[in-house]
Amino acid sequence: MQTFIYFFLPDFCSAKINVGFAFDGSSQTGKENFETTINFAANVSKHFTIDTNETWIFLKYPNQKRVFKTKSDLYALAPEFEPFPNATDVHLGATLDAIRKQFSGESSQREAVNVVILITSHKSVDDIAIPAAWLKTSNVTSFALGIGSHYSGGQLKEIASDPDSEFFIGLSAWSGLNEYFAKTIAKKICQGW
Repeated sequence: MQTFIYFFLPDFCSAKINVGFAFDGSSQTGKENFETTINFAANVSKHFTIDTNETWIFLKYPNQKRVFKTKSDLYALAPEFEPFPNATDVHLGATLDAIRKQFSGESSQREAVNVVILITSHKSVDDIAIPAAWLKTSNVTSFALGIGSHYSGGQLKEIASDPDSEFFIGLSAWSGLNEYFAKTIAKKICQGW
């Protein structure tokens, strides 16, 4: 009798995409939840072909910017060793502006689709209107994820692409950023093109 071994590999999306993850990195988030967001970014990313000619992954949070252009770079990401910013306040406007500069600068792929996944648990203290308007007028696909009960739904809906029902997502707890949800977001991104 023959025995068959099946290997279940993640579904890979091969497309030329810049995927930017933007986190608030504030003390309100906490180190453990910050590590959860880093894990979530890695779980979403594993569904893409990360390569210099395919998908690039960007992580942006206060005082940090990381770019992953290969799978081996991404596999080296260790959430527990990422420096927790522990910022006093939430500055989503500044974080999104840094993503804008990243997508507009020399360090991102030209002629690639741009996607932002913003994750926060609290209301931003700075202005988000200008970076939110830039996202929409630049055809950036923006997912805005609010976790818990202290974020501003109005701010996140302003940031999210339209329709809000597709791109603004409220989660009651950090445990919602699990592998199943990561795969769901990856599929939504990939099916967009």
